[in-house]
Amino acid sequence: MTHSHLPNPFDLDACFLADRPALRRRWRSLRQRLERDQPIAEGVARLWREIEASRAVLARRRALVPEIQFPPELPVSERREEVAALIARH
Repeated sequence: MTHSHLPNPFDLDACFLADRPALRRRWRSLRQRLERDQPIAEGVARLWREIEASRAVLARRRALVPEIQFPPELPVSERREEVAALIARH
């Protein structure tokens, strides 16, 4: 996918948390160049590639999160709603 416009700063919120500071710095730098009427096309394309790569990393990591299971043979499984409510209150 190719983008010719500067991303919205909220586009960075969907990126991997560790990547956000560097992406925000690059976004601010491009915005400043735009305000000074300097060329930004190559920088915008690079930023979008990095945003998409970061989102892909995040999606892969989220896909690896195991589903929580509550084996019926465990006594705590019978009271999981009660335990969840207690945790939520504290």
